[in-house]
Amino acid sequence: MNLASQIKAAAWREHLAGARDRALPEGARRHAFNQIDVDGPDEDPVKTLETVLGGAVPDHLAAELHSAHEGLAHAQSRAERRGRHLAALAARAGHATLAELVAAGGRDVHTTARLLETLATEGHQLHPCARTRLGWDRHDRERYDLEAARPIRIRLIADRAGVLERSGQDFRDHPMLRGLDLPDPVLPVHPWQLEHRILPGHRDLFDTGRLQVLDATVPAWPTAAIRTLAGHTAPGFLKLALGIHITSTRRDISPATALLGPRLSALLGALHRIGDNGTEHQHRIVTDVSGAWLPGSRDLTALARSPLTAIEPEGLVYVPATALTATSPVTGMSLAAEYARWSGDPDRWIRAYARRFAHPVLTKAEAGIGLEAHLQNSIIAMRGPDPVFPVSRDLGGARIHLPTLPWDLELPQGSPVNAASMDQVRSKVAYTLFQNHFAALVAVLERDLGLDGAAFWDDLADELNGRLSRAEREAYLAPRQPTKALLTMRLHPGKEIETPVDNPLARAHDHPTLDRHVKALASPASAWIYDPAGVRAHLEFLRDRLGHTVLYAMKACANPAVLAAAVAAADGIECASGGELAAARAAGARRLAFSGPAKTPADLAAAAACDVPVWMHAESVRELDALAAAGFAGPVALRVNRGRALPGTHQMAGAVTPFGIDESAVAAAVDRALGLGLDLVGFHLHAVSNCLEAEAYARHVRDSVEWSQGAARGRFDLRYVNVGGGLGSDPRGARIDVPALAEGLRGLATGGAELVFEPGRYAAAPAGWYVAEVVDLKTMRGQAFALVRGGTHHFRLPAAWGYSHPFRIVPGPRPGPVWSDVEVRVCGELCTPRDVLNGGQFVPSIAVGDRLVFADAGAYGWEISHDRFLAHPGPQQVVIG
Repeated sequence: MNLASQIKAAAWREHLAGARDRALPEGARRHAFNQIDVDGPDEDPVKTLETVLGGAVPDHLAAELHSAHEGLAHAQSRAERRGRHLAALAARAGHATLAELVAAGGRDVHTTARLLETLATEGHQLHPCARTRLGWDRHDRERYDLEAARPIRIRLIADRAGVLERSGQDFRDHPMLRGLDLPDPVLPVHPWQLEHRILPGHRDLFDTGRLQVLDATVPAWPTAAIRTLAGHTAPGFLKLALGIHITSTRRDISPATALLGPRLSALLGALHRIGDNGTEHQHRIVTDVSGAWLPGSRDLTALARSPLTAIEPEGLVYVPATALTATSPVTGMSLAAEYARWSGDPDRWIRAYARRFAHPVLTKAEAGIGLEAHLQNSIIAMRGPDPVFPVSRDLGGARIHLPTLPWDLELPQGSPVNAASMDQVRSKVAYTLFQNHFAALVAVLERDLGLDGAAFWDDLADELNGRLSRAEREAYLAPRQPTKALLTMRLHPGKEIETPVDNPLARAHDHPTLDRHVKALASPASAWIYDPAGVRAHLEFLRDRLGHTVLYAMKACANPAVLAAAVAAADGIECASGGELAAARAAGARRLAFSGPAKTPADLAAAAACDVPVWMHAESVRELDALAAAGFAGPVALRVNRGRALPGTHQMAGAVTPFGIDESAVAAAVDRALGLGLDLVGFHLHAVSNCLEAEAYARHVRDSVEWSQGAARGRFDLRYVNVGGGLGSDPRGARIDVPALAEGLRGLATGGAELVFEPGRYAAAPAGWYVAEVVDLKTMRGQAFALVRGGTHHFRLPAAWGYSHPFRIVPGPRPGPVWSDVEVRVCGELCTPRDVLNGGQFVPSIAVGDRLVFADAGAYGWEISHDRFLAHPGPQQVVIG
């Protein structure tokens, strides 16, 4: 887009002067977060904005727009020459796309990344003033801007008297300076900054010899950040104070940033991982290794960054994310579209790309580190057309919530990095990762390849919803998101202005009518509320993503409405008792599986007489004998305790448990089953409960299939491998990453055997809520207690597992005292100190009569509770949807 079109798009996105109340600009295409593309003539940008505002544009903004317009025109003419050169290179090499040329090229990773970054001619895609360069004339842009034709000679200032302060390593040890004869510590400075800001502003330091400008220089190239330069003869990056007005502000570097960069980089570099299903270590950081500054000055300040060559493994291409949205001079489509089309499946490509960034960035955010994950600060390591791992750079724009950090960090006084709350951390990520980064990629793929953007956002929302805590869901999946109103802010310099935009990731965290049902409960309220439609949706999602048989484990939740929904959505029902078998058959199940370690003769007789197909999971040789005696003629699978323990809440196999047949006895059990004439079809290998790690679970599935094939080979026809349940849905909101699990199973060969999953918790947990009304508030030895109608005899899981289940408050009438800003322990009505639902949660306010809603509680809640203790009345059962 030209600058006039960018102004129209920004005005629409920011709802400037009521823009969204008017018709969409002519030739505009809608995208996520109220972003639009506008086709239109290259008009005077000031007049365009005057039309939007219905009045005059302030002088300062008119100057910025004129600079941006002139700078963009100049840059585009220079970029066209470079584009023709790249297109000619591709033609001579026989490559149809720039992506293929880059993958086949022999240049070092630094040169390749720098050249790709020069494609980003338009700059920040959401900022109309992206090419503003107030302070530079045409000659300066020729010499120092992104499209520079020859390296910039970075100057070096020797700190002869030790007047500068430092953080991290000595600059002289950086690869770009190594080898120079530098007896004194030095500060690298931009040549324009030296001439126009440093020497005029700090003459006394040079006149007295405390600082000295050296003859030695360091050749480097500007990146899209302009003041960050990449080494020409040696790899690495130097971020330098520049002192001109770019986009929205004067670009220098604060001493606080120079101090913090190496400190934070060292901490992140030493951190192997923070959660994320064991894949966090795949996220790389281009670390700040050196910082130096003159106290009280933003001119004499610099940072040094590690080179890309410090990142392993080798043999990859490092593509700046800004280049992905730029137009390839070879094909005329975006570089992202070239990669996505080359991959053979653009839908899968963008989903894989998004997953590479989303998981580590969101995981670090929950650890208190909100990375500025927009396009300009992101790099993707590519192998051919495939994204391998993400790289982040420039920690100066991060937001850090010190109380949440997993280690101690001291921030400089007044540092803008210091986040006052986790909301600020999450807002930083939501804006930079989703609105700035992913939205830009999806938009160009919609334009170039016809990508179904709505489907992408729906799938991403489903994936995130399965792994986010409730607080994260409320931050990232809300119907509206704040966006930086960049153009509006230029009308009001110095003010941070946000405007709400529609969020394509929006998901209802609770059923839309839940609060109405909570408020309608008779007082004092204690109730279970279920959403059968939610259960059905989760099971359908699993069947679609996994592509294999899904049986609902009704032990997780046997509410009749939930069971009916599972019968309709799953391939069948897994039962663990004669009672469950009868209930599932009565509910209309088309297929049953029968598990459980202590089946009685009556259970087996009922299974043998069942008029619905039953797959029997035999727990022992004794059970095989009993099955034959009962006349069971259906398929039989041996339950086996084998393999290594999986991460999860309860180990069912790979540990000493009473479940199944010991692996050493399998051969004898196979012989016995065949000798009895039973229809032996395979194995049941349920191993764990509540596994949240997709990678580990995928290994379990692959290992189970391989082991089953070996155990059956030459003895019977393997037709059935049941890997059990255990797909995690943590009571605190985290869920196993099903798309990642499906990706981990891609290409799995079962040899014709049916592969079966038995989820219960995954489908039921998010579709059930426990509600308990506060009947008393008291303080005991400084601890505040909220006592509720109900407790662990209705909802036993928190006591059984020893955790605090999060809750939210639906306020009641509150006729009495209201406690504010207090941490309360939530306990029930039983005569035991273990009747605790939450051991301590901070609440803004709470009063008697309020109703506490415990979400993600629908699995193993009422089913495992000891409701007969003390003969309290049971909870109300409510079905919604």
